[in-house]
This record gives sequence, C-alpha cells and structure tokens, in this order.
Amino acid sequence: MPLRIYLLLLFYLVTFLPIKGQGQNDTANQRQFNQSYLDSLLSIENGNRVSKHFAGLYRQTVFITNQFASTQKPTAQDFTIQLDDAFIPIFFQAHDAYLKGKEIPANWKAYYQSDSLNSLQYQFLGMNAHINGDLHLALIQQFGYDSIKAHKKDLMSFQKVLNKIVDSVYEQTKAYPELKIFHDLTLGTNRIMAREMVRHWRRRQINLALLYYHKPKKYQRRFKHVQSLKAKWDKAVLDHFHRAAI
Repeated sequence: MPLRIYLLLLFYLVTFLPIKGQGQNDTANQRQFNQSYLDSLLSIENGNRVSKHFAGLYRQTVFITNQFASTQKPTAQDFTIQLDDAFIPIFFQAHDAYLKGKEIPANWKAYYQSDSLNSLQYQFLGMNAHINGDLHLALIQQFGYDSIKAHKKDLMSFQKVLNKIVDSVYEQTKAYPELKIFHDLTLGTNRIMAREMVRHWRRRQINLALLYYHKPKKYQRRFKHVQSLKAKWDKAVLDHFHRAAI
C-alpha cells in the first residue's frame, strides 16, 4: 500500500477514536428568518469568488435546517433559530473580511489561503472551519451553560438530516484518485466514517461550549487540541483531495 494512502487511512482511524432567549418564533417568522440567509448565500453562490463553493453547500444546509426546525417542539425550534442567528453570520463575516482584504478569522484562513483549489477542497475546508471550529463559538455567544446542556440532545438529533449534506459531499469524492482508493480499501464503508466524523465534530464542539462555562482551564487545553486536529484536517485536504486529470 502506498505510504501516502496508508497515512491517510491511519489518520481517519485515529480521528474517530473517542477522544438568552428572544421568545418563541412561529413557523412563518422562522421561514422569513432563514430566507434572508438563503438569499445571501445564493448571491454568494452565484458570484465568482472562492466563497461560492461553500456557500452553495451551506445554502442546502440552511434549507434543511429550516425544514428540521419546523418539526421541533417550540422551545427546541426557538433554540435552533437563535443558534443560527449567531452561527450563520460567522461565514458571512469571513467572506466579508476576504472581500475587503481584512484579517481573516483564524478558522477560515486555510479556506481563503488560495484561489486555485478545487470545489471539494473548498467545501471540506469550509465544513472543517465552520463545524469543527465555529460551532462552539456561536453557542457560547448566544447561550449560557444551562441552555446548551438542556438542548444538547436536540442539537445532536439534527445529525440525521445533516447526513444528507455529508452524503452529497461524499459522492463527489469518487472523482478524486486517492479518495477513490480509500473508498475501495474500505469497501464503501467510508461513507459511514464521513457521517461519524461530522457527528464527532459536532458533539465535541458542544462539549467545548459546556467546558467554557464549567471548566475554563480544561476548555483552554481542549480548545488548543481541537485546533491542532482541525489544522491536520486542513493539511490532509490540501495534500490529498486532488481531482483526476481530464
């Protein structure tokens, strides 16, 4: 087995080891709330900046979030909407900083370091930045410890529909030689691994937010560790996610 493929396989396996309210919103308000984000994401997606690659994927995610929230109980729905109000704008802030030549937020520097990456690289770098980096920041910006703890199960239940987005990214990997080899080596079970990876990222970010309030010293240590893991994923994407020559 080529050394690079072996290292990529090993990296996957190691990564998966355990390691204030606005009031409730009715369904009409929720649709209107999310629609403004969908419109902004569509505008970026239709543009010619590198942000368009993640914007297209993110627009699909916001759309299914809207559908998912409509099935939740009122308190959980309100939590989801309030979280989006802090979480989604982080991507817009990074995009705006890029356009204006300002300092790029730390989690997004890998995404905006080049304008010549392929679409899969941008999508995965965006997922890594936002899910594996920004999520806990949005949680602590918007909620206290008790609210996050109370809604942890609601947050994780979203994974069922988020898997649709994970699968859409996964399907693209078959055009990338090294990823196709990994797919063959795992007999296709890497789709499950991809879903588990994102679920693990999300659970870890929720736990980080709880540590921020409950055990701040441990939070600082864990935060540094998570940032180092995120950087390894960024490097793996840049090194291995290359499309087959046409």
